[in-house]
Amino acid sequence: MKHLKSFNLINEGKKAELNFKIKEIKVKLKEVEEKIDETKSKANSEMDPVKQELIILNLQKLAAKRELLELDLSLIHISEPTRPLYISYA
Repeated sequence: MKHLKSFNLINEGKKAELNFKIKEIKVKLKEVEEKIDETKSKANSEMDPVKQELIILNLQKLAAKRELLELDLSLIHISEPTRPLYISYA
C-alpha cells in the first residue's frame, strides 16, 4: 500500500513530498543497516545456541525489513517522471 501512496504523490506532482519520503526511507535504511551490523556482532559473540538462534531470527527479520525499504526506494525512483510535466513551446 505504501507504493500506491508514492505513485499518487508522483501523479499529483508533489515532488517535495516525494523527496521527503525518499530521504525518510534512506534514514530508515541506514538505521536498519546499523542494527544488522550490531546483531551480527552479537551473533558472533554469543555462545548459548538458543540465544544465538534468537539473534539469527532477529537478523533475518532485519534483513527482510531492509529488502522492503530498498523495494520502496526503487519503486519510487522507477516511477519518477523523467521529463518535465509541462513543455514550453515559447
